[in-house]
Amino acid sequence: MESLRAADASPMAAALVAADARRFEHIAAQLRLVLGALGVLAIVLNWQSNSLQAMSYSSVAAAITLAWAITALLVTGGGAAPAWTKWVSALVDVTFVTAFSAGGLFNYSGAYETLLAPLFLGLYPLFLLLSALTGNAPLAVFAGFFAAVQCYALLRYIVDHQLVKVSENAVYGDEAVGLADQYTIVAFLAVFGFVFGALAWLLRREWSRNALETVQKQEAERRELQAERAQAHYRKYLSASVADFVMSNPDAMGLGGERRNASVVFVDIRNFTKFAEQERPERVVEFLNEVFTELVAVVFKHGGTLDKFLGDGLMAVFGVPQPLDDAPLRAVRAAIEMQACAKRINAARPAGADPFLIGVGIAHGVVIQGNIGSPDRMEFTVIGDTVNYAARLQGLSKDLAHDIIVSDEVYEGAKQSFWFRRMPPVKVRGKAGEQVLYAVIEAPPEPPLPPAPRSEPGSSPA
Repeated sequence: MESLRAADASPMAAALVAADARRFEHIAAQLRLVLGALGVLAIVLNWQSNSLQAMSYSSVAAAITLAWAITALLVTGGGAAPAWTKWVSALVDVTFVTAFSAGGLFNYSGAYETLLAPLFLGLYPLFLLLSALTGNAPLAVFAGFFAAVQCYALLRYIVDHQLVKVSENAVYGDEAVGLADQYTIVAFLAVFGFVFGALAWLLRREWSRNALETVQKQEAERRELQAERAQAHYRKYLSASVADFVMSNPDAMGLGGERRNASVVFVDIRNFTKFAEQERPERVVEFLNEVFTELVAVVFKHGGTLDKFLGDGLMAVFGVPQPLDDAPLRAVRAAIEMQACAKRINAARPAGADPFLIGVGIAHGVVIQGNIGSPDRMEFTVIGDTVNYAARLQGLSKDLAHDIIVSDEVYEGAKQSFWFRRMPPVKVRGKAGEQVLYAVIEAPPEPPLPPAPRSEPGSSPA
């Protein structure tokens, strides 16, 4: 019952149930056509063994039923059929069986054939099933009740006109007909209506259950698709890792933060102010988008998170929101590949254009990751001394005449994989005392091999 109410309450589920009802109505119309055709065939095959009057009467009933069966099939095959067609079909079905049975009155056995022939009684349930297939319980109950009324009316006609001998005892044949048994048959036809009504109700409940499952599945798929689209949309404004973290941890999206070890990378485009003054604003934006597309792809490739764009630069973090044991190593790899991107961009620039250069600063240490801002507008980012330190190192990269400057902690985490040059101790704003910094350099050339020893004249090789 709950599935029926839920299906009725959901417009989509109700539409699916209606579609199932139309489909089964069409099946019932097809079966009605088959039964009508079988009735005509039976009349043709038994024409010689029955009276002409009985066959003529039955032929008219079968022709009318067959004509309606064709009409109903055409109506149900064209989409939604008017509601009244189901009720007319139920009336035609029951009336055909009753008329077919009444045709026995004109046959050789007369009314005895009408009341006692098993074929007629077997046809009633078969045609009542057609009403049940529509999934309309009231229609099936009505069909059963209407069959009982017609059967009773035919019985009363036979008895009142004394067309058979009746008996209170259970006797059959030419001697008499058991009247009590005939009334029992009439009662059973009414009971059949309720039985087929229950069948129709169960059928409709199954349609409703299937419709609800289909709607729920489609809704789940729609929500999943929306989530995928939302993630794709968020990734245009956030790093993929941050977008996934936000989508999978909605309860952790309040203001606040937590401590995390991470490597922070600051990247700046050098001489950008001069470039922006010489170019059209549209070209400046186009150029920045081209550069950032390549640089951000490098950050993501090495497992980093894009924290923010900084006008003519960007800030990336390795180890946030998910921890990375090799964050310094990944950060240096990304910085080196960014320099390779800069070389490719330079190669594609017009001849005589100022060279495209970037400076990179990397620091590793404790940061605070979390949501910073207000309840109405927040940003998932990292803050702390390590962030400030990385920004200072990027600023020093130009003064130290190297493209990538890293802190001592980054050097310790990546010294086994890359070449570094130790810088002279330098004072960094915000830090006490002088700091030991390192520059990432290309591998130095291998020293030349020593010359092979020359053999003395007359000596032989060892």
